[in-house]
Formats: sequence, structure tokens, C-alpha cells
Amino acid sequence: MFHRRQTLFFLIFISAIFSSYRCKAQKEGDSKIIVTVSNPENVYVRLKDILIRANFYVKDLSIRDSIITYPTDFNGVYVIGIASIKGNTVTLSGTYGLKKINDWGYTVSPKSYEKIIYYKGNREWRILRDIATLLGGDIVYER
Repeated sequence: MFHRRQTLFFLIFISAIFSSYRCKAQKEGDSKIIVTVSNPENVYVRLKDILIRANFYVKDLSIRDSIITYPTDFNGVYVIGIASIKGNTVTLSGTYGLKKINDWGYTVSPKSYEKIIYYKGNREWRILRDIATLLGGDIVYER
């Protein structure tokens, strides 16, 4: 009887862990973070607030289905955040460019930007993932 209770408890515990984990795993090469929020009210305003709190400068284009940021310097890397909103689904992506210093020692914006993709230790991806986590909801990653 005691062993049967332990097995039952163990099965309930494991099923609780797997049912609460809905997030698909990140794979190398992923470039989009898709967040499905439970409350679609004011998603645009909440996302804009999260981006501003993350030190991004948000372009106010008054388009309620997308947000684009100005290039923002994060320790020598310029990051542009891009968010697309459709109902209760937010798709986050971005581009990055390395800070350059000209001959006189002044920093200049990069001439080209590359797509932010996931790989182990990528700081730019971590910024996007933190924004998605603050937004809350189910998170899925895709290429």
C-alpha cells in the first residue's frame, strides 16, 4: 500500500510539471519568439511599456498592430526590436549591428544590421526573450 501511494504521488508530481511547461524549446537558428497572451486587452500599450522599461526607444508610429524601436546601444551592440501584434499573439524579432569607432574616436551607427538568431550565449536573443517573459503567456520559438 505504501509503495502504491509513492508511485501515485510521483505520477501526479511529474504530470503537474509537464502540464505547466508549455514553452517549446529553443533551437539554434530560431529568429522569432511568439507569445500568446491570455488577456489581449491593451497588448500594444503593455508591450510598449515593457520595451521602454528595457531601455529601448520606441518609434511612435501610432500603428496598433506593430512596434519598431530605434537602434538602441546595449554594451557596444545596437539592437532594433520588432514586434507584430495579431489579436492575442505577439511575434518578437529583431536585428543587431556592432558599434563602430571612426578615425577620430567617435562612435557611429553600424552600416548594416543582421537578424537576431538564437545560439548559446547570444546576448541580443536574451534581451528579446526577457521582453517575451515580461509580457507573459505561452512562448513558442520558430525560425
